[in-house]
Amino acid sequence: MSLCVQLELKNRKVLIVGGGHVALRKTKLFLREGAKVIIVAPDILKELYALAQCHKRAFTQDDVLDAFLVVAASNDAEVNGEVRQAAQQANVLFMNVEADSQSDVHAMSYIEDAYYALAFTTKGNSPCYAKQVLESFNAQLKQHHVPYLKALKTLRAAILRHVKDGVKKHALLEALMTMELPLLQFLAKAYLQQRACVLVYHGVTGEKAQEEIALLLQELSLHQPAMAFGYAYLSKRILSQVNDERTEVFSCRKLLAFLQDVSIPVQVVPMFLQEGHFYEEAKQLAYEYHASILPLPYATKDKLHALFQHLYDTYHKEGTKLLITFHASEDSHFEKRCHTICAEMKDMTCCDEKQSKQLEETTQSYPLYMLYGKHASATSTKRISCMSDKILRKQLFDHIMSMLQEKATT
Repeated sequence: MSLCVQLELKNRKVLIVGGGHVALRKTKLFLREGAKVIIVAPDILKELYALAQCHKRAFTQDDVLDAFLVVAASNDAEVNGEVRQAAQQANVLFMNVEADSQSDVHAMSYIEDAYYALAFTTKGNSPCYAKQVLESFNAQLKQHHVPYLKALKTLRAAILRHVKDGVKKHALLEALMTMELPLLQFLAKAYLQQRACVLVYHGVTGEKAQEEIALLLQELSLHQPAMAFGYAYLSKRILSQVNDERTEVFSCRKLLAFLQDVSIPVQVVPMFLQEGHFYEEAKQLAYEYHASILPLPYATKDKLHALFQHLYDTYHKEGTKLLITFHASEDSHFEKRCHTICAEMKDMTCCDEKQSKQLEETTQSYPLYMLYGKHASATSTKRISCMSDKILRKQLFDHIMSMLQEKATT
């Protein structure tokens, strides 16, 4: 058995006994690693004189003295045996390029990148095949794993710098291994920029909801690249369902705790239509983890009126009523504002989702929810798709941008 290790050869003396093409390849390899190469052989290729210190003579036992590594690259087995014996007597590492079984050190096909080092060996059975396998693995690593390694490098450094407790440090490093790439990239960018904005949702399963969140985050990132934008869910039940579908979403508590542990300033954006226990929970978490929290997107009558006006202009059809449905409200002010606005507009009404089933089949129904989930899909069969058009997403975008700008100037 042998242990796979890396040798640091910078400024180390490497003696190569042999002056042919094999010695030339090994010389180039060791020079790339910063070694000081010395060649000893009766016959030496001209190219080697320009690369290494060359001694055109037979090998002697004293040649191994002060060497860090001795390489037998002669085509004479007897000479290679003498070199091995001398290296062993001097307690110097030995490599035989023709006989791996006689070597202390085995050269492996090796590729080094900024984020990883990759080595592979066939134990001398086929160096060419080893090179082919290595190049194949390297192509896969570059394509699929380098983005992970970039983010992990940043986050590992952040944890090691800011987290002093050993148990907690280990737990956070282990937690990184459970995260998918978008979450890792958000956290890494947040640390590098020292600015994070977290959109907090109650939680909705399904691809449509994930697509809507991704589109909004993409637009926010494009317009404010110096800020890292991410999202989190509050509902433990929804988190469990979503993560079972292999879409890694951090709970709001875990995400804010991680950001606090590595000293990243955070702004929380509550993505709720109305006040209620989810909004209160988001405020409590923001307070607990020293994050600032922005107002609700439609907290004022003016903003809610602009939303309803857009829905009316876009979806109302002559001769029908446009019904706006929402989740049974805990916020009486929100419900009153909705009814007041609808009363001011022709052929428009609103109610919570439970009442909507009692209304006429001819009514155009718009489920008013931040994300398309079971509540939105449970309304009238003549419903209009939920919060998915560009204008509505633009309203949310404008709200977040204006609130962030206001925070920055105060």
